[in-house]
Amino acid sequence: MLFRSSYTNAYMFGVSSTAWNNILVCGAFGLLAYFDGEKWKGYPDFFAPNSSLTFNNAWTSGRELFAVGEDDQGAYFVHGK
Repeated sequence: MLFRSSYTNAYMFGVSSTAWNNILVCGAFGLLAYFDGEKWKGYPDFFAPNSSLTFNNAWTSGRELFAVGEDDQGAYFVHGK
């Protein structure tokens, strides 16, 4: 699925949600984005259009987020609040 927003165009590989206003998506090029019911928030520390980083799956409780992925350098595990 292609994720389109003002933040980015990237293929999305994982979605986690606890409600319509608490959605976390992840995908190609280091895509991590969160929807709070009004707007999308991107995490630009990871996103780069030429990056080989891919987040394969993500999970959120609404208070914390976890994402796992990989690039040509190794594995990534992200935990944020």
